[in-house]
Amino acid sequence: GTHDENDGRVVAYALRDLAPGDPLAINYGPKELPEWPLDKRREYLVRKHGFVCQCPRCEAEAAMDEINFATTSQSSL
Repeated sequence: GTHDENDGRVVAYALRDLAPGDPLAINYGPKELPEWPLDKRREYLVRKHGFVCQCPRCEAEAAMDEINFATTSQSSL
């Protein structure tokens, strides 16, 4: 890919043909970042890049965490 210093654009080239709607993803951290637990990934991205990741994987894991918390909380009553 290329980066235009004047306007901040980044041009990436796909290694395969893409269909309309195919998701594109960039790993904003070390190569092992996708293997980290959700909390650690999100903390790293907030600290280093200033955003909370809302990709489908992170959102799905967050939803599962909420369900597990609710289930655990109810069972301890």
